[in-house]
Amino acid sequence: MMRPIKPPETRPSRAFTLVELLTTISIISLLSALLMSAVVTAKRKVHKVGCLNNLRQLGVAGLLYAADDKRQTYANTRSDRDDNQNWLYPAYLTSLKVFSCSSTRNSVRPNVFDTRSSLDTIQLLDLAESAKDTHAFGTSYEVYGFMNYNGTDTTELIVDGTSTNVPGVQKTEATIAGYAHKNTVLGLRGVVPGPARIWLFLDSDPSPGNYPQKTSNHGTGGLNVAFCDGHVEWITRQRWLYSYELSQDEGRMRP
Repeated sequence: MMRPIKPPETRPSRAFTLVELLTTISIISLLSALLMSAVVTAKRKVHKVGCLNNLRQLGVAGLLYAADDKRQTYANTRSDRDDNQNWLYPAYLTSLKVFSCSSTRNSVRPNVFDTRSSLDTIQLLDLAESAKDTHAFGTSYEVYGFMNYNGTDTTELIVDGTSTNVPGVQKTEATIAGYAHKNTVLGLRGVVPGPARIWLFLDSDPSPGNYPQKTSNHGTGGLNVAFCDGHVEWITRQRWLYSYELSQDEGRMRP
């Protein structure tokens, strides 16, 4: 007589314990945080590269302007604090997107005009000055058209039809070629920086001297700069003071 075949023994199913569940959730949270951090880092790098490309175009536009200008000035600005960039558009740059860093929400409106302007030409309000912060209308960049503005040198310019001596040395092909640093800070007195070390365009920031901080276009990491020879660089926060002073010759000892 055949015995009945017993079904195979099966182990009863076991549910997750609370400890196992919490461990799993912790691992998933950690992996998500690492992934988000990698995404944020990659996004910042993309924004930084896009900003470098904008500044490269601005720098080239400055060189083209100098080639056309009878005084060979790199920027058509009227003082050290003038950031008006209407002289670039549309004569040298035809896209308004170049004036906006993708790390910011800045934008230049094509149909909002500067009614305050005393000039005969129509100017865009958002190109008349750099944006007040990373969320405002305006250009994301500043122009450094002068150096040693707090020294004894002045530059004679025609401002609103009147010959005026403004503080500082206007950056032209002639003035920067053999310019020797006058201040003694950082041991720079007598150093000739040349076009490759003198700033022309850079990331804008409301802080004094554009020192990289949390409110800057790229945070505390650094800022992008276009130099008078046309090349662009990422200047870290550690290098900022030396690079700034070498370019601007203001006797700056600290940010």
